Amino acid sequence: MKFENIIKNYITYNKPCKQCELDWFSRQSIKSAIEHAATAEILWKGRCIRHSHQRRVKAEVLTKVRDQLLVKINYIKQCKKFDQLLSFIKEFGRSIYGLGDLYIYDTALRIGAKLQLYPDQFYLHAGTRKGAKKLGIDVGKKTTRNVSDLPEKLCTVLRKFKVYEVEGLLCIYKDCF
Repeated sequence: MKFENIIKNYITYNKPCKQCELDWFSRQSIKSAIEHAATAEILWKGRCIRHSHQRRVKAEVLTKVRDQLLVKINYIKQCKKFDQLLSFIKEFGRSIYGLGDLYIYDTALRIGAKLQLYPDQFYLHAGTRKGAKKLGIDVGKKTTRNVSDLPEKLCTVLRKFKVYEVEGLLCIYKDCF
């Protein structure tokens, strides 16, 4: 698939869904945003469902995360940057078996939407790492990259995208590059 077609496809199909998801989280109370994010619930066609990214995570694990994050609600409310929120959830999540990098990133992004905290670099979980490698980006052992690290042709096109949209595009279309 040509890159221009990937961009059009992302804008048509993926971008509106992600924007609706994050808008929904931004309208929740902080408690509700944490509960839904931790249990990987999103609004889909008028009802809450588990996001497909987290379909393999056991329900009891998600419930445990929810309960433990709610205990830390005051700390979460004090986060001033996305990196701070992500680091907290990552440190916290590493102690719970069954949570991977994508769960941690998605949870931070959803809670971040409520707090109006968004990433300024894209995160290299399994899918974005694969997409970035296919585009010739040296990912090494890094966990983040700047949009400016992308090939120049892509930087020009993706300059108008939010960083989390670049992450989504790299992940979703990783097998098309």
